[in-house]
Amino acid sequence: MKGDAGVVLKRTILAILYTVILVILLGIGLGLATYYRYEYAYIVPNNTYDSHQIILGHGLKKAFSITIVYLLYASLREAALSRLTQPSQWRAFRVRLANQITGYFTAYFAFFYFLVSFNMVDERAYAGFFFIVRR
Repeated sequence: MKGDAGVVLKRTILAILYTVILVILLGIGLGLATYYRYEYAYIVPNNTYDSHQIILGHGLKKAFSITIVYLLYASLREAALSRLTQPSQWRAFRVRLANQITGYFTAYFAFFYFLVSFNMVDERAYAGFFFIVRR
């Protein structure tokens, strides 16, 4: 294809390819992190399953779900920003506010994620504190 349609097709194919590569590399990293976190669970006598396949499968499943959640978030955010950036005298303020809210949410959820990842808190006990807003 030539012209604008060819450029769009090329960018779409590259975006899908980069996403697949990202999921594979992220899956390998998450699988290895899970293995080193729970190493004792994969060294079992008379284990008939290949632990490498289990580790990689677990990592890929986690990476795929993280990528899907991020793609949904990014599409919703871009849809909201396209509505917010309509010509108005408050356009710059709206975009700045949306970016600040995104930064605060990222820090808020990353803090919870790292607390749980490093076993500093119990995941079930603090999930209500971080994800349920009480009045």
